[in-house]
Amino acid sequence: MTSATFDRATTGASPMTQGMLDVGRLPELNRLTRLIAHHFNASAVAVVLADADHCRVASSAGLPPGAALDECKLCRQAVFAQKPLVVTGTMAPCGTNDHCEPIHDSARFFAGHAVRSRHGSPIGALCIFDTNPRDMNPHELADLQDFAATVELCLQGFEAHWRADAAEKHLYDADTQFEQMFLHANIGIALVSLEGRWLRVNQRLCAIVGYDEPTLLTKTFQDITHPDDLDADLNLVRQILAGDIATYSMEKRYFRGDGTIVWVELTVALMRDVRGQPWQFISVVNDISARKRAEADLAALHNELEGRVAQRTDELNIVIKQLNHQIERRVDIQQTLVAERERFYSTLENAPDAFVQLDMRGQVTAWNLAAERLFGWDRKDVVGREFAELAVPEPDREALRSDFQRVVRHGTPTASDFRVEISAMRRDGGVFPAELKLGESRSGDVRLIDVFLQDITRRKAAESALLASKERLATITDNLPALIAYVGADLRYQFNNRTYLDWFGKSPEALSGTLLTEFVAEHSSKKVDRHIARALSGQRATYEKVLRSIHGEMWVQTTFVPDVTDEGKVDGFYVLSQDITDRKALEQRLVYEVTHDTLTALPNRRAFLRTIVDAAKRARRSGQGMALLYLDLDGFKQLNDVHGHEFGDRVLQHFAATLSSTVRETDTVCRLAGDEFTVVLETLADPEAGSIRVAEKILERLRQTTVIDGVTVQLASSIGIASVGSGEAVVPDTLIARADAAMYRAKGAGKGRYAVN
Repeated sequence: MTSATFDRATTGASPMTQGMLDVGRLPELNRLTRLIAHHFNASAVAVVLADADHCRVASSAGLPPGAALDECKLCRQAVFAQKPLVVTGTMAPCGTNDHCEPIHDSARFFAGHAVRSRHGSPIGALCIFDTNPRDMNPHELADLQDFAATVELCLQGFEAHWRADAAEKHLYDADTQFEQMFLHANIGIALVSLEGRWLRVNQRLCAIVGYDEPTLLTKTFQDITHPDDLDADLNLVRQILAGDIATYSMEKRYFRGDGTIVWVELTVALMRDVRGQPWQFISVVNDISARKRAEADLAALHNELEGRVAQRTDELNIVIKQLNHQIERRVDIQQTLVAERERFYSTLENAPDAFVQLDMRGQVTAWNLAAERLFGWDRKDVVGREFAELAVPEPDREALRSDFQRVVRHGTPTASDFRVEISAMRRDGGVFPAELKLGESRSGDVRLIDVFLQDITRRKAAESALLASKERLATITDNLPALIAYVGADLRYQFNNRTYLDWFGKSPEALSGTLLTEFVAEHSSKKVDRHIARALSGQRATYEKVLRSIHGEMWVQTTFVPDVTDEGKVDGFYVLSQDITDRKALEQRLVYEVTHDTLTALPNRRAFLRTIVDAAKRARRSGQGMALLYLDLDGFKQLNDVHGHEFGDRVLQHFAATLSSTVRETDTVCRLAGDEFTVVLETLADPEAGSIRVAEKILERLRQTTVIDGVTVQLASSIGIASVGSGEAVVPDTLIARADAAMYRAKGAGKGRYAVN
């Protein structure tokens, strides 16, 4: 062969073969090549690596400097031969012009033996050249086979090292992206061991619980959890480890580093290893102390309001009962005035309310003891004097005189017609609010005006306090960033804060009296009947759902807090809803970015390992077959080298889109790394035949010429198929290894093929 042949550059090598060319820097392989040349007393010895089109020297002894064997057909024949290839005498054609250029002008001998990868695919050959024609006896052939096996072990060791480096780099890139999200999230995130030990925490979590990172990592979540919340948390941990639930959320309390308590909303998910075994927890922690304080304030205000209303109701009931009793007695006295007059006056004398009797001119004719105590005037000092002048401040006297004249002119048909509130005045000039009721009685033919009067100072103070409390409550609830309402046992709104107007354009006045179920049906497709039932049974109920607001769809977390009386009766429940849209978006983005490839938007290796485990479980449960396709894009490196990495990215995106559009919606396409993809096929009646149909369909789609960034390309792929029949045991790791080996067999057989394992 001439040196010109060896100077031609190699192109089109696969990523694995290209990486293996670094083996030339391994002194072990170079020493082994020299040893083989010496053993066979050969002019030249070369270890070549090859794909379907080219060969390239990885190590040599006796070759001219810079020599290459990329066009040597004998070398390529040796790579794919099933037994040693020996050629002596006149060389067989191996060049493009039916002539094999020798290493030396007089080279007349060639011997080659294939070397294979750890998956059994041919990757190169050990080649021996000599200037003299010669034969190889059985011993020399055995030595050639042994030396080829030694070279094969050396290359397989480097192959394993190369693949490990590539996998480690991919995992490092994915971990770097996750680390950035982990460190800069505005909610607390932690990795927790199965025993509860903090493994990783971000700064937001440290700020929430009040510990620096080194101190927190010496503790478990049990150490800082409030005792009243620990059993519930541990019970949920046991459920998630048992596989009864996938994730859980709860509200709980942590002890901060300074001893104070912080309320948090905790969301926990279990991470599993490739075998599906529990590995560690990922916890998302959100500080809800402000919300809890608001709930406590609302509860306190409600209790205070209920207490005051109950107290005033009792007082009013007593007063009403007393007044009704007095009215009934007065009717009886009027009917039997002559016989019962003394008894009547005796009763009035001892009545708890002030009683004053007036003639038609408004002058006092009777004044009981309660009136003496209330106004400070003795009876003897007031009889014959005008009541308005004695008991009412100057500005209000004319109004009271007008009320007297109305009684004089029209009488008193009903008691309620003449019940008024006035400003009364004591003898010392002190003014107080009073409730005055005017009635009419007769003493023979003489008409009299009966005045019943009660000091309502305490009632007015209670009413003012009640009104102020309501106003404070309304101010607080209207300014909270949450929906707050009270729903009666009939499921109708009795109270709503102004946030309903901000979110849904409905004022509290418009919602009052409407059904909660109608409102929910209008703004959400999710029913809440079971949560309502829990609240009406006296249990607290919390759930999350999407609501349609005037600003668009939003995630809302709603809590129903039952309103339970001392007797255990549920009068209704409070509604507290918070906007958790941002938190949900962050959770979904975190999960998506961890499990998806950023270039193709397909599930990544991490998601694939989980998908194959879950698919295996479903296959065992359903008794149906499944299959795995392992795909490698043929000639991708050449496209990448010639047109650039951005073009290569477009090719990968086109390849991913082609795969996704070819398979069913129930199948899963994943990108593992580089140009390696997988397809998980489920619910196959005939797994092998079904997976072959899918592979043939993919290859047919790829044979169609397409234009990418102005370049016309025709893609091809090597596909390895591993299937599992109905009722067969499914081991994910074994299925992956089978499909991978089949893919390498398909690639070794040429481009655009599939192989079944």
